[in-house]
Amino acid sequence: MAPRTPSLSNFLSLCLVLPGLILSAPCLAATDGSLSVEWVEKWRSDLHFVAEEMPKVHPNLFHTRDAAAFEADLDVLSERIASLAHHQIVVELQRLIARLEDGHTRLTLPLE
Repeated sequence: MAPRTPSLSNFLSLCLVLPGLILSAPCLAATDGSLSVEWVEKWRSDLHFVAEEMPKVHPNLFHTRDAAAFEADLDVLSERIASLAHHQIVVELQRLIARLEDGHTRLTLPLE
């Protein structure tokens, strides 16, 4: 099977969606430190986006780890989201992406 050529618009979407959510995350936390229902759904939507789009834009995303293991990790993180703070979700998402063992694939956070 020939590797897929990533679309620039898909790649830019993947790069821009998560940082925007991460930047605005502290503004919408519930008062007791847990995530609001709204934020739990937003994070789950982002995880779904990652699961759907990363394989589309990466020519060979699963060259060291199979898709089922990656999806299982996403599912576990999705279930844990309600009990995590925003910064913990970011770290867990970075770990999940690092497990793909691809030096060119990463979650880049905004500088501000």
